[in-house]
Amino acid sequence: MIRKPHVLIGGLVGALLTAPLLALIFIGQQAAGLPFLPSDFFNPVRDLTPGGVITTVIDSVKSVILALNLGRVDTAAKNVEFAMAIGLLFVLGIVAGAIFFALFNRNERPTWVRTGVIGGLLVGVVMALVSLQFGISSTVDPRILGGLWIVVLFTIWGWAHAWAYTRMVSTAAATTNDVQSVDRRQFLITLGAASATLTVVGAGLGALLRRGETTSSTSVALNGGAAQASGSSNIDVPPPSNLDDPLMPAPGTRPEITPVAEHYRIDISLVPPSIDEATWTLPFVSKMSDQDETLAEFSLDEIKAYDPTSAYITMSCISNDIAGDLISTTYWTGVSFKRLLEDVPLPDNATHLKLVGADGFDEVVALDVIRSDERVMLAYYWDGKPLEQKHG
Repeated sequence: MIRKPHVLIGGLVGALLTAPLLALIFIGQQAAGLPFLPSDFFNPVRDLTPGGVITTVIDSVKSVILALNLGRVDTAAKNVEFAMAIGLLFVLGIVAGAIFFALFNRNERPTWVRTGVIGGLLVGVVMALVSLQFGISSTVDPRILGGLWIVVLFTIWGWAHAWAYTRMVSTAAATTNDVQSVDRRQFLITLGAASATLTVVGAGLGALLRRGETTSSTSVALNGGAAQASGSSNIDVPPPSNLDDPLMPAPGTRPEITPVAEHYRIDISLVPPSIDEATWTLPFVSKMSDQDETLAEFSLDEIKAYDPTSAYITMSCISNDIAGDLISTTYWTGVSFKRLLEDVPLPDNATHLKLVGADGFDEVVALDVIRSDERVMLAYYWDGKPLEQKHG
C-alpha cells in the first residue's frame, strides 16, 4: 500500500518551490521592471495593520539595530522590512504547499495536475490583482503585462506542486514502506538541491542587475569658494555661512553638511515608485464640497519656471532619537510653497493641505505654516543636482 505524503511534506515542498519563484520575481523586476510582488503584497498588509502595532514594530526593530550595531538605522531598517516582505510570501508558500498536498491526498491521480494548475492560477490571479491595485514597483507599460507575468509564474508554481507530489507517489508505487520513506527523502534532497541552486543563481543575477543601475552619488565640496556637487551640477552651491568658524568638530561627530550619498532615507515602500517626469503633474484638489474640484495643476517644468528659493535646511525623521543618525543637512532648492499657492484659488475657509506622494505616503501641513516661512518649498534640487528617484 502506498503511503501518501503528509501535508507537512507538502509544506516543505511549498518552501522549496516558493524560494526559486521569489528569485524569478526578483530577476523580472530588475531586468524588465516587472512587479516585485513581495513589495506590492506587503504594502496593503502594512496599511491594514493597526498603527499601534506598526509603532511597536518600528521601535523594536530600531532598538535591535542599535543594540547589535547593525549600521545605519535607515539602511538596516529597510533591509529588515525587505526580509519581512519576502518572509511573508515565503510563509504563504509553505501554507499553500500543505494545502495542495491535502487536496491531492483527497483526490485520485487524474485530478492532481488539474488541481495544481487551477490552484496556482487562482493564487496568481489574486496576487496579480493585489499588485495592480496596490503595487508601485512595476514600470512596464501596460501594467497588465506585469499581472500576466505573475499569473504565469504562479500557474507553473501550482503545476510544480502536482509534479512533485506525482513523483513522490510514483517512486514509491512498488516498494515497501521503509523504501518509500528513503525514496521520498532522496527526492526531497534532490528537489532541495535544485531549489537552492535556482534560488542562489536567480538572486545573484538579480543582485548583479540591481548593482548595474547607475546612481548619482554626490558629495559637497567645501573649499572656501562656491561649492558644487560632483558631476554635472545644475546650480552653484554656496558654502555655509560658518565655513571659517575656528571651532573644530568633536571627534566622532558627523559633518555639519551631509554629503548627498549619506543623506538618510526613510520611506514606506520597498521599491521607490517610478514616475515619468514628462507627464507628471501636481494637482491641487479641493474636497470641501460633494465633488472633488481640481483648482490648479502644474507640470514639473511649470514649477521650475518660478523663481527658485534655496537654503541649507536640516531634516530629521520623527523616529530619530537624540544623537541618532536619521538627521541630515544639505542645500535644498525649489519653489517657495507660499509663492506657488498665490496662483492656486484656494477656498477662503481652507486651513490645511494634505500632501499625497506617489507611494501613498501623506502628510498634512497648515496653510499658516506655509505662508509664514519662505523656506517651506517644493524641492527639486539638492546639493545643486536633481533629486534622485529613490529620494522622491
